[in-house]
Amino acid sequence: MSRPKSSVIGFVDLGLTAKNAFGIKKLDTAISDISKDLIGSNLAVQRELEMIKNAQITSVLGMIEVNNRLELIENQMSGVVAEMKRQESAKDFLGDLKILLIGLEDELEKIDSLAETHLEFAALYAEDLDEFLKSNNIDYTLFKRMDQTGIKWAKSVIQQVGDKRKELQNRLE
Repeated sequence: MSRPKSSVIGFVDLGLTAKNAFGIKKLDTAISDISKDLIGSNLAVQRELEMIKNAQITSVLGMIEVNNRLELIENQMSGVVAEMKRQESAKDFLGDLKILLIGLEDELEKIDSLAETHLEFAALYAEDLDEFLKSNNIDYTLFKRMDQTGIKWAKSVIQQVGDKRKELQNRLE
């Protein structure tokens, strides 16, 4: 009798071993399936991360391009501002020259009045005005931004100063 008990135990043991082997095989299959799913999930995550990385690189490249364009626009605007300042300065200079011509016309009238009673002082004053224009290189070409009528007016006033000097010097002789 002792044998049958041991056979039963052997069968039970065999049954349990088979059951455990089947369970382990099932568990192995489940682990394999989980492992395959994890690998698939990891690949999907890696693809997604790669897409995110590419999107970030594209975004950074886009921002670099935008920055480069902004710098180009800034440089162009700086050039425009500098040109506007230069033109404004040229307009101011021309305006100052126009005011000078108007003042010269007034001074020529004063010289004419002064010449009636004090010819020597008028001649000296005309000479000073003429020397001032020559020493500061003021001639009608500085008025080239004016229209033709303005340029002719500038040339006439400057020429009147030289003519007045000669006229008064001739009268003194």
